[in-house]
Amino acid sequence: IALPLTVLQGHLAGVAERAKSGAPPDEGDVSGALAASHYLGQLSANLAAAARLEGSAPIERRDVDLGAVAARVTERLGPIARHRHVEVACSVPDAPAIVTGDELLLERAIANLVHNAVRHRPAATPAAPGHVAVLVERVGGVPRVRVVSDGERVSDEVLERLRRGESPPDPGRTRGRGIGLRIVRQVADAHAMTVAFDAHTARQALAQ
Repeated sequence: IALPLTVLQGHLAGVAERAKSGAPPDEGDVSGALAASHYLGQLSANLAAAARLEGSAPIERRDVDLGAVAARVTERLGPIARHRHVEVACSVPDAPAIVTGDELLLERAIANLVHNAVRHRPAATPAAPGHVAVLVERVGGVPRVRVVSDGERVSDEVLERLRRGESPPDPGRTRGRGIGLRIVRQVADAHAMTVAFDAHTARQALAQ
């Protein structure tokens, strides 16, 4: 938490300095502050989820509509994605896609998949925007959530690491340490679900 907090403070200090002189805020400072604050929010939510999963607090078991959860995630992450020139769309079935489980943990898992799809796709621009789709489906009557990105195909090495539950190699990565995907797998295990990765469509799936 200390690193992104320091980054956020640095960007806000830049905004404050320009405000003193009557100058408009620097776009880099605004973008950096927004990204750092969003990362802090994601990290805090993941740490809270990890505490619940690894602690003694019981996991709630009640009917949860995955379509409604996916729609909330899409709405919440949409503004951040658009800031990166990525549009996030959600498709849900006509009838509720009901599973039994902990709604907060399931929402955190879906949010991590969507966040990864937005954050790790190649850079998009206003002239060449990116797209991420959150698809809630039924396969043989069983609910499934797919997160599909139009980003580049990942390598076989990265795909195998993901399937083994390992974080992809990223020399420039200094934070996060793959906590998002670890939470996804822990939530899936707690709900008798599976997590799958498909490189051909840059797809991540969560299903019972």
